[in-house]
Amino acid sequence: MCVLIESSGTFQTDWRRLYAKRIAEEMNMLEFGVKAIYLVGSVESYSAGMGSDIDLIIKLVGDSKPKESLMVWLRSWEERLCEISGQYTSESLPYVLDIHFVNNKDIQNQSSFAIRMESTVEPPELLRIV
Repeated sequence: MCVLIESSGTFQTDWRRLYAKRIAEEMNMLEFGVKAIYLVGSVESYSAGMGSDIDLIIKLVGDSKPKESLMVWLRSWEERLCEISGQYTSESLPYVLDIHFVNNKDIQNQSSFAIRMESTVEPPELLRIV
């Protein structure tokens, strides 16, 4: 296996941003009941390091909970990203995706990640919306 270790500049942010965008692009949002996908955290703020994860807020349609098919799809991405992280860091990370699901009820109740979606101080980056 070839290991590319680059800790300087934006390399650690860049590869994570690339895969966050691919996840958003490839997700069948209608099938999975997803309204929008946002990027937050160190990857969004261009400050990711070698041990950083990819923080995504997934806005679900209505008051729904995540569908099992979405969870399976995200787990397959997690497995691939853990493998990929080993190529870009000195060791494979135990997890790379940190997913936060938000539905209308969370927005109504102003849960932490629902509030984060509307932050003007550190606004999340909208990756995709349907």
